[in-house]
Amino acid sequence: MIFEMINKSFKKFFILFCLIFFSFSNAYSACKHLVKFGKKFTPKLAKEHGERPQGFSELYFEANDICPGQNLNGIVIKYSFINDILGSIHMYADNEPGKNKTTEALTLMKYTKKVYGDFDTGADPKIYNHFYNWEKKKKYIIYRRLKTEENLWVEDLTISNSKYTQILNSLINEDGNEPMSFEAQN
Repeated sequence: MIFEMINKSFKKFFILFCLIFFSFSNAYSACKHLVKFGKKFTPKLAKEHGERPQGFSELYFEANDICPGQNLNGIVIKYSFINDILGSIHMYADNEPGKNKTTEALTLMKYTKKVYGDFDTGADPKIYNHFYNWEKKKKYIIYRRLKTEENLWVEDLTISNSKYTQILNSLINEDGNEPMSFEAQN
């Protein structure tokens, strides 16, 4: 009789523990991006977000709009398309010189570690000034956190592969800022 009561209590506790544990672990699942990497921009997305011009185009979103419940405040997601194919996903902290609130909160670093894997940030992650990369399923993921001379933290996460990176880099003209049309390069 006593063992049955203990057994039932243990089962209830275990089920409750599992529910709580797994609900918190899902809070840091990867963002559900508009388009899967390397896939085409669909007509449905074109209706919602406008047609993508042929060649190079970009779409910007607040990360919380794409990744609800992840608390990615101050993070922007940039999608880069090449002829309607998603060539890179770039998530970055929207910092300003002297105002690095997002990076100081370790928002993007925590997200990156939970989704792509842990990496060594030293004894104090707040002073991590380096980059880390992973290669997964024919794509690479690069997390970068670098402090500039202007008291600005540049922090970003890039997902791409060598094919699309070469194309995207070839679309950047001599001053390093303006993308050129794909046709103008070929």
